[in-house]
Amino acid sequence: MAKSYKVLFDLSTVVHSKNQFAGIPQETRVLFKTLSETEKLTPIGFMCGMEPAALFSKMNRTDKVQEAITHANLILNFEERLPRFKSKWMNYAVRYAAKTKALFKRNHAIWKYDSFYNDYVWRKAFCNFIETEYKQLILDQEFVISDFNKWSLLTRIYANMRLPYLNTKGYDFVIFQQGFPACPNVSKKTIPIVRFHDAVPLHYPDTIAHSRYPKMHGKSILSSAKQAIFVCNSKPVHDELLQLIPSLEKKSFVIPPPILTEGVLPEKNNKAISSIIRSRLSKFSLTQIHSENLNAEYSNYILAVSTLEPRKNFISLIRAWERLNYSRDDQLKLVIIGSPGWKYKSILQAMKPHIKTGKLIHLEHVPVYELKMIYACARTLVFPTYYEGFGSTTLEALQAGCPVITSDIPVCRWVLEDAALYCDPYDVMSITNAIEKLLYSSESELLKDQLMQKSKRILQKFSSEKIGQQWVELFQQLNRDR
Repeated sequence: MAKSYKVLFDLSTVVHSKNQFAGIPQETRVLFKTLSETEKLTPIGFMCGMEPAALFSKMNRTDKVQEAITHANLILNFEERLPRFKSKWMNYAVRYAAKTKALFKRNHAIWKYDSFYNDYVWRKAFCNFIETEYKQLILDQEFVISDFNKWSLLTRIYANMRLPYLNTKGYDFVIFQQGFPACPNVSKKTIPIVRFHDAVPLHYPDTIAHSRYPKMHGKSILSSAKQAIFVCNSKPVHDELLQLIPSLEKKSFVIPPPILTEGVLPEKNNKAISSIIRSRLSKFSLTQIHSENLNAEYSNYILAVSTLEPRKNFISLIRAWERLNYSRDDQLKLVIIGSPGWKYKSILQAMKPHIKTGKLIHLEHVPVYELKMIYACARTLVFPTYYEGFGSTTLEALQAGCPVITSDIPVCRWVLEDAALYCDPYDVMSITNAIEKLLYSSESELLKDQLMQKSKRILQKFSSEKIGQQWVELFQQLNRDR
C-alpha cells in the first residue's frame, strides 16, 4: 500500500484574516479541501494565533474541565475577545505581558483539537466560502492547535533573533501560508514548505498598506530560504522569486491553486440576483443610494470582484464604464464586489455619484453560492489589475460561464492563455474598447462562444484532481531527496 503523507497545513490565515473574502484565505481553504480529497495525503489543519494568546492555558488531557477551558480560551483568542478591564493601562499591561512571554518562548508544542469544536472550525474558517456538500469531507480531517503565534515569528525575523521552534514530530511536511513567506524552525524529519503568493511589497510598494511591509517581506524570504521549500502560485511569480534569490532554483516549484468545484453551471436567475444585491449592499452603498433605486432590476451589468485597494485598478474600470454609459449603453450597470482593504478612499469617491443613481452597485460579504449566481448573470467579468500572483477571480468567472476581460500582464496570460480578452490596465480606452468589443460588436456572440469553449481546457488544468496530484508528486520527490 502506498504511503500516506501526513501534511500539517497552516490555517491561521483563514482563521484570522480581517477580510475573509480575500484571495489568499480563499485559496488556502480550497487547497485544504483539495488535499483532503486526494489519495496518499492526510492533511491536518493547524491553527495558531496571529498574536500571542493572552488567555492561553497549558493543555491538560487528564483534566477534562481544564482541557475545555483551554479550548474555549483559544477560540476567544481567535475571536480577539481578550480580557477587558476598566483601566486601559491594565489592558495594555495584559497585552504587553502576553507579547513579552511569547517573544521569549522558543519551544512550542502541538495538541489535537477536540472534535467537539469542529462546528466552530466550520463556521469560522469554511462556512460561506466552501459549499456545504464538502462540510463532512473537511470535518473528517484532524485539526490541531498550538500556543505558537505569527507575531513572535515575524518579530524575531525582523529583529534578527533566533527563530522559535515548533515541534512537528510525526509529520512528514508542514505547509505555511500567509502574506509574509515565513516559517519557524521545525522538527528534523519534517520538511517545511512555504507557499509563495507574490512579491507585491517589494515590487509594488506604492500599493501596499504599511511602509514596514517591504522589509518584513524581504526578511521573511531570506529567513525561509535557509530551510524551506518554496511553492509558487504561478510561473511568473516563480521567476520573480529566482530574480530575488537565484540559489532557490532547486528548492522552489510551481503548483497553482486549484479551482473550487467543477461541473454544472449555476442557474441564471435575474430575479434572484436582484434580491441578492439588495441584501448584500455594502455599508457605504446603504448610506449613499437613493431609496427609489433599491428595487431596480439587475439583468444588464458587468462585474468586478476584488478587495478595494490600489493594485486592482478600480478607478480605471469605473472611467471605462462611464465612457460606455455615455457612448453605448446608458442602462449598463457596474457591480463591484469586495470589502475595503487599504488606500481605498479614492475608489469610494469615484463610486459615490454612481451609487446614488443606482447604476453602480457595491456589495460585500457575498457567500460562495450567491457569488456563483452573480457571475453567471453578468455579461462579463472585468479584471484590469496592475499585478497578480495568480488571480483566482478569473477562473471563478469562467466556471460560472462568465466571459473574462483582464489585464495583458504575464500572470494573466499564464493562467488564462487564449480564454480571455486582454486590455492594457494603464489605458482607460483600451479597457473601454475591450468591453465594447465583447458586448456590442457584430462579433460579440461568436467571441463569447469561442472564449467559453477555450475556457474548458483552462479549467481542466486547475482541477482539484490535477492540482492534488501535483502535490503528491512534489511530496514524493522531496521524500526521495531527503
